[in-house]
Amino acid sequence: MTLRGIYGMPAFATIPTSDLAASVDIWARGLGFFELFSIPGTLVHLRRWAFQDVLLVSAASVPARTPAMSISFVCVLSQIDSIVAA
Repeated sequence: MTLRGIYGMPAFATIPTSDLAASVDIWARGLGFFELFSIPGTLVHLRRWAFQDVLLVSAASVPARTPAMSISFVCVLSQIDSIVAA
């Protein structure tokens, strides 16, 4: 279900990136997210389905090793092969 409305997100990942455009491309083409909102050169709010949101933020540098964390990604079983291919 594609939802373009604004709602209170119970949880979302904030991911720093030194190449905002490339990161948006990976999330959009590779994982099926779309751009919901952006501040050019600063941040991009992406969404896949309702409550599947990620905030990509521009960072001058990104640590080689990120702190321990877990992000879950949900998809329909029949979509796995096309997501892997993308």
